[in-house]
Amino acid sequence: MHRSPFAWIINHFSYLQTYGLICFLFFLCLLPIGYFWVETHLVNIRLIDEQLGELGEEETLKTLFGQLQEHRLLAMRALLEGGENLDNLHSLEQTIMRTFEEAKTRHRLIGSLSGETVIWQRIDLQSLESKWKDLVARLPRLTPTESDILHTSLIHELLIQFGNLSDKVGISFFKKIANYA
Repeated sequence: MHRSPFAWIINHFSYLQTYGLICFLFFLCLLPIGYFWVETHLVNIRLIDEQLGELGEEETLKTLFGQLQEHRLLAMRALLEGGENLDNLHSLEQTIMRTFEEAKTRHRLIGSLSGETVIWQRIDLQSLESKWKDLVARLPRLTPTESDILHTSLIHELLIQFGNLSDKVGISFFKKIANYA
């Protein structure tokens, strides 16, 4: 008569050995589940790290946004007052250039870490920086209205960059962004 393996185990193993075998088989079945659970969490951790880096870039763009707003006000004041207090304006221009460099560094770093290149192609810091340099070069020859229009255009393009990052990350440090345009 042919006996099943289960019957053989029951007849030849003690109660404790049978219980141990059943526990071993149960935990053996849990190994793939545990592996995939850990792997999924590691993917999520990498995604969160990427998003935090993008939020760091957003923080740099937020700083740049505030500096451009301040520059618009100082430029307007300098143009209306006939060129007085240019020291603050020139100092702020240097600060803005350093912020652009920091933003480009973050942008390159995050772009190289991220596997997605489409979002990084939409964020064009080179274009923003070239428009900024053009604005600074033309500023002494501009009227207050022209200066305001160029500053507003530059700030609007920066808001588009915020929108791109917010779409990618899904969250934003910069609340109520439309109120500042």
